[in-house]
Amino acid sequence: MRDDAWESSPVRYGARYNADDFFFPEEQISDSLMLLPGQNCLACSQHEYFMPPGYFGLVQTKGSLARLFVTATANDGQVEPGYKGKITLELSNLAKFAVSIPGGSEVAQMFVFRCSSNSITPYNGRYQNAQGPTVATF
Repeated sequence: MRDDAWESSPVRYGARYNADDFFFPEEQISDSLMLLPGQNCLACSQHEYFMPPGYFGLVQTKGSLARLFVTATANDGQVEPGYKGKITLELSNLAKFAVSIPGGSEVAQMFVFRCSSNSITPYNGRYQNAQGPTVATF
């Protein structure tokens, strides 16, 4: 996320905005990602996933990263039944110190649960088939 984003007008949730005002262009991290105190970024899983109908996933930060006060949440923490693609992760450094995350590190884990009903309509939203981090669009 851009460090100077606070200088522009606030984003009104649910309204259109120019993502370029708030996010840097996509960049591959080969060596490491440096998150300064209070800094955030969008990342994505290395692999594509398919959540079958009747199941959903909850994404949690790996404990060793959480103990450095860095969170890794995904799409509000859940992966809907029927979702296919890479999973966008929102990384946030809540610490008062910088944290360097080596490229390819395991920063999150997904727990998969069986739904109580198979009648749930499979996900077919705007983030389906994501191939990289996705920003909110309205």
